[in-house]
Amino acid sequence: MDDGSNFLRDDASFGFFVFENTGLLVGQNNLGIKSSTKTVLTNSPDSTSFHYTINDAEQSFNDGVGYFQDQSLYAVNRSNSSSLQLYKDGVQIASTAARPSTENPTSSTFRITMPGKSSMCFVASNLSAAQHLTIHTEFETFRTGLILDKAILSLQGLWNLKSNSKRNTFVDANTAAILSDVDNLLQTGWDHADTSNAKKNTFVDANTFEIITHIYDSANATAVIARMTNPVIAEEAAMSKFVTLLGAMWDLADDFHSYAVPTETNALTGWKMKMLTAVNAPTHTPGVGFAFGGVDEYINSNYNPTNDAVKYLLGDALVGAYIVSFTDHESNWSSPWGAVESPGSVELIKLQGTDVIRVHLNTSSNLQIIEGIDNNSLYISTYNGSNVAVYKKGLSIGDTAETENGIPNTFISIGAGNHTPVIRFFNGTISSFIVGAQNGFDQILYKVQLDKLNSDLAAI
Repeated sequence: MDDGSNFLRDDASFGFFVFENTGLLVGQNNLGIKSSTKTVLTNSPDSTSFHYTINDAEQSFNDGVGYFQDQSLYAVNRSNSSSLQLYKDGVQIASTAARPSTENPTSSTFRITMPGKSSMCFVASNLSAAQHLTIHTEFETFRTGLILDKAILSLQGLWNLKSNSKRNTFVDANTAAILSDVDNLLQTGWDHADTSNAKKNTFVDANTFEIITHIYDSANATAVIARMTNPVIAEEAAMSKFVTLLGAMWDLADDFHSYAVPTETNALTGWKMKMLTAVNAPTHTPGVGFAFGGVDEYINSNYNPTNDAVKYLLGDALVGAYIVSFTDHESNWSSPWGAVESPGSVELIKLQGTDVIRVHLNTSSNLQIIEGIDNNSLYISTYNGSNVAVYKKGLSIGDTAETENGIPNTFISIGAGNHTPVIRFFNGTISSFIVGAQNGFDQILYKVQLDKLNSDLAAI
């Protein structure tokens, strides 16, 4: 690190953004970013572990996955002579009491050795947890071309962008006219008060004039925004990005709800089909979701699979929710969603006092998994006509053959189980819900884009 004036022995941070990792099945170690064996962030796919350190011996952290995930920002921080932290998407996932460093910063250059694509790397002095989160949040904003003045003004205190003005030039997608250079942009931000031109947030490479970001203005996104009541600009942008980047997969949903939008009115507006009904006043928190007390509060989706299903079929069904928090009942079962009415049932049930989940989805019996309900986790159940499966954070946690029985003829509840009568109330917070078809549904893509939506809405 001969070039580093801020990257010091006990005061350092570095990281990179993984756009696409194509080395998941390579089966070799040391994929990632490193300067030397003493300053490294690599992974070991065969052992589901990361190795990380700054100016010291390598530390190890097992996250159960063991590979760099797409669309994620990874970073290592050394905040003093005896502390190392590992961050993913601005959130600390590991901390180690490192030894006092005897290693000076390496004289080697940083190299990204992961097969795939990376779109950002940074090297700096140690950063606080809040600054790591800011880098993640604002880089996502900057990368996708949304709320640009906020992104650039927030980043300028953390990252010197002026060294290469060409990379930060903006262009009008209609006229190809250069809108502003980076020095002026960093000084004053960018006045984008005119919301009539959705294309103005497009980036261009100043050397090749290649458009390098999407224009989030799809017909599907326009239809979603039209259903909302007085959404703010940032809310529209978050919705538009989520729907557009799901692409054809958006067509698989019969309905989708985000409870983390700024107003309760819009939180009770399905993005495709239904207006929802809040029963017994679950608590809405902007940027988070609806909190249910586990007593009698729930949301009626007003979606009856028998009467309303378009994509949802007997042998091609999907239901899921993002659970922000959950507290187990001492004496009762809990259900984040449910609809049980002859001839079929749709429900996820957590048995009280034990880590057991049962799942019904158009079947006569249930899939039982030795698994609890974790906070900040996406749960989705699917049925393909022969097997019921459950996914957590995009990965399968259970799959079994089940015989189809029928589609329930009642409304699906969120925050409770069986709709008639409503029972098995959920004690916790839910931020979104989806119902539709499973055939062609990409669990990882949905999780990635839902995480971005949740982050965007939390920032409003």
